[in-house]
Amino acid sequence: MSAVFDNEAKSLTVTVTGSPPTSRQNTLLVGWGKLDQDTGPVFDTLASITGTDGGNTSIIELTSSSGTFVARAAMTGEDRNVAVGALADDTWALLGVYVPSDGTGDSTIRGYHDGTTGDVTYHLQNLATATIDELTVGTTPAGGWNGWSGKVAELAIFNVADLTEADALMAELATTTADAATNGTLIEYWPLLSNGNSTVGSNNLTNNGSVAFDADHPSIGGGGGGTVVPVIILHLMQQGIL
Repeated sequence: MSAVFDNEAKSLTVTVTGSPPTSRQNTLLVGWGKLDQDTGPVFDTLASITGTDGGNTSIIELTSSSGTFVARAAMTGEDRNVAVGALADDTWALLGVYVPSDGTGDSTIRGYHDGTTGDVTYHLQNLATATIDELTVGTTPAGGWNGWSGKVAELAIFNVADLTEADALMAELATTTADAATNGTLIEYWPLLSNGNSTVGSNNLTNNGSVAFDADHPSIGGGGGGTVVPVIILHLMQQGIL
């Protein structure tokens, strides 16, 4: 199943407590998205995490611009984004953004769109944030007009050692669920099968605007359109239930 958004005032949100990443850790935000370009606006935000560091606000975001996937990271005084390929209409895609915490020199922000990557450099201290304060799914943190039109599933936040581990983790997530990945440290995981509950931490998402869930789900291991049955079986097998 997946969460369904239609570019209206709908979102899933949580104020993160209990297990947020701590200072100086590299962050990977990843999820599966299916964009409906028939109803979508020019800009569509699938998910974003916001945080604070020394009074500055930061954002790490999965979004699109006119149907092209864009990985974005910003902090007070600097905003960086990189386009990583066109999103096929009504087709599941594995999307991610890696943001390093090292602000001592030019560092690489990497966006992932299935097997394609794109990089942009930045020079910001602790953009991966001393804290992660909020996750917003389906729109920008402040809401507004640029909501996601389409579906979202298998959303997760990881800490990784470096860009090499982020690459290895993204390769894994094309064929497995976040809770079975061997690379990185899983911080929070929202499968979005039928609700916004986290299966790892305590940060369950609040449903704003009656976000619906349907039976469509990415076929993990191949992208494209999928059904919920194989994914549920995969979840149960990885948990040792089957």
